[in-house]
Amino acid sequence: MNRRIRLVAFFLSSLTLPLWGCGPGDSGGTGGGGGGGPEVTELKFTGGPPAKPRFSPDDTLIAYVQSADAGEELGVMTVAGEDRKNLGPAGGYLSAPAWSPDGETLYFTSDDGIKSIPAAGGTAEVVVTEFATTDPDVSADGTRLVFAQNGGPLRLVDLATPDMPQDLGTSGFSPRFSPDGKKIVYQSGFDLKIMDLASGDVTDVLDTGNYLASADWLPEGDRLAAITDDGIEILTLGEGAPERELISDQFAAKDIDVSADGKSIVYAVNGQSSIFVLTGF
Repeated sequence: MNRRIRLVAFFLSSLTLPLWGCGPGDSGGTGGGGGGGPEVTELKFTGGPPAKPRFSPDDTLIAYVQSADAGEELGVMTVAGEDRKNLGPAGGYLSAPAWSPDGETLYFTSDDGIKSIPAAGGTAEVVVTEFATTDPDVSADGTRLVFAQNGGPLRLVDLATPDMPQDLGTSGFSPRFSPDGKKIVYQSGFDLKIMDLASGDVTDVLDTGNYLASADWLPEGDRLAAITDDGIEILTLGEGAPERELISDQFAAKDIDVSADGKSIVYAVNGQSSIFVLTGF
């Protein structure tokens, strides 16, 4: 079907396309999979749609932002969707969280720049003063932070000197550090690209055909979980084009994140008041 027609049909119906022929359970349980295949768990929300879900480093919690009357709000819940805690307002529509490696701090983008806040709750403090920031990510060693800037370049910050961000010389969104911290994968238009941070060299990975595209690394560092025009795929990197494995035909998925153990994927769906956790892939 023509993609434009699919988009119109999606927003008229507000229905999630099923995962391998089985949709999430009506009450937020596990659906799909069957016979040992991928399974999806829907975590339902009341109020505005949630977005930008991120697993904690120990894979026990999920941070997210949710639309509210006064803007985005920052929240934390268990991976089962329980014990939801609102940490307070995050700011405008560009808000997004990222965890420190020890799981004690959340960094999030706000109208004031990038802030940090204890994951257990507390007072937020400004770390980086930049306008229109979004999509932060923290390196595995906790020393650096990368983020996007709406209408501007990707930037890299040494957290020891956060007032001196480095311009990476290219625009994009959803940057994610590789497990060894030497590269980032990011979205540029419909394309997924990888930058070597030492050299600045950029490699084209895939034209996803999807403006909601994003990707995150699996722990071994040679595969990506990615949102493409076909759904959610695992991309195995190598010489030339990546090997592609479709694990979900979910339409309008966005904001992908991989758990630290590489066994779960969390994502949102455009326009839906749920977060989804995919396992068994």
